[in-house]
Amino acid sequence: VDLAGYRGGVSFLSIDPAGSSAKTRIAFNRQGMSTSAAEVDIFLTDQAKHAIYRLRVLGPGGISVARWSGGRWY
Repeated sequence: VDLAGYRGGVSFLSIDPAGSSAKTRIAFNRQGMSTSAAEVDIFLTDQAKHAIYRLRVLGPGGISVARWSGGRWY
């Protein structure tokens, strides 16, 4: 899935507010698991950057979601 071309008022950040780098591409195998052995962070925001979310995709198939607030991820 090429996330850079996604439309609809959502932007993907290449660097999060804490300075970590992100991926703009992620691939999944036929079982729906990430093809990356390491965790992959994807950062989403609205166009005004009022809300920033981190999607963390883990190799075995786990996904976590966190929101940036007050200088931390929650």
